Amino acid sequence: MAAAGLLLLAHPVAAAAAADPPAAAAPSSPFTAGAASSGWIPFEFFDRKRIFIPAEINGVPTQVMLDSGASQTVIDARFVKTLQIKATGHFIGQGAGGSAAVTTLHGVNIKLGAITFRDTDSVGIDLLAVEKQVGHDLPVVLGGDAFAQCVVDIDFAHRRIAFRNPARFDPPADATAAAVTQAGENFAIQANIEGRPARLVFDIGNGGPLDLNSAFWASPGFLGTRRVSTTKSGGLGGMSVAKLIDIKDLEVGGARFSQIPTILWSDQKAGPADGNIGLPILRRFHLMVDLPHGRVLFAPPVDATTPFDANHTGLTLAPGPAGEKVLYVAPDSPAQAAGLKAGDLIVTIDGMSIADWEARAGADWIYGAPGRNVRLGLAEGAARSLTFGVYF
Repeated sequence: MAAAGLLLLAHPVAAAAAADPPAAAAPSSPFTAGAASSGWIPFEFFDRKRIFIPAEINGVPTQVMLDSGASQTVIDARFVKTLQIKATGHFIGQGAGGSAAVTTLHGVNIKLGAITFRDTDSVGIDLLAVEKQVGHDLPVVLGGDAFAQCVVDIDFAHRRIAFRNPARFDPPADATAAAVTQAGENFAIQANIEGRPARLVFDIGNGGPLDLNSAFWASPGFLGTRRVSTTKSGGLGGMSVAKLIDIKDLEVGGARFSQIPTILWSDQKAGPADGNIGLPILRRFHLMVDLPHGRVLFAPPVDATTPFDANHTGLTLAPGPAGEKVLYVAPDSPAQAAGLKAGDLIVTIDGMSIADWEARAGADWIYGAPGRNVRLGLAEGAARSLTFGVYF
């Protein structure tokens, strides 16, 4: 199962030094002389779950991952050293998977196309563990500044993005608007889940389609007799085991979706909203995130028919240079029936190396159809025959 929202960076939970956590400064507009936008910028749509945009940080070319769940722009601690940015305050911040050490950064300028965000409200965090979960270099996560000051226009059909001046933006007539409300340090929109109203954090950094907090899913009659399994998920601060179910239908942005793999968080992971809506749902629209006007615009084309990717193995995996490490095996899943266990290192699939397999068929092999069979080679020389099936 894909990781949940990776950062969801919120208020500090405890001071780690005498310095205070960063206070948001009044940013200067990136739209000099009333410019209309950054212009269209092509983006890398990694695994169809993460948006990576070419950028310059203090003049150094790099890529930034777009994440509306990050309340601030986050720079990996290793890249901070490369940029020679001075870190000041030190504190403990709350991430999607727990707490993490955070440093305050000043003098960070981010150039995206024709615009530049100057002196952004940025923090430094060790993103190595998150980078391993994503499977892609992660020097910078672009968060709060871009969304607070711009209309973020994401055209998934053409793999391009534009940061538009809200003072000069006219919404398309065919878009459906959803009002935005505050949810802690993040923002939420309204949806309906199996006929029940739900307020969901809008999280472009979430590689999974839907997470629900216990205040929502533990309500009387919700789980009923449906099949419940488990998976391992998380983000900044670590990963933990969570329940996994299939949601029959969800309505958002004027469209209805069905059969959605959904993570259920416990009380300890619960956030300020009913849950979290991620990129596998949001990418099915042409999105215009217009926080300056308090709304998200859902525009066509809309894909409401393509089935959602579902893990039919029961494996949670971590990619690495030597192969894919098994982090978790769901009870009563096909992976457990095949004899796989946490700690196994998968090095071949049907006789091909992991790298060759992914180059041919893509990285998300665990989302194959029920009934499919693969032969997995493990690092110690053993082999396992895995037949995919529905287990939740």
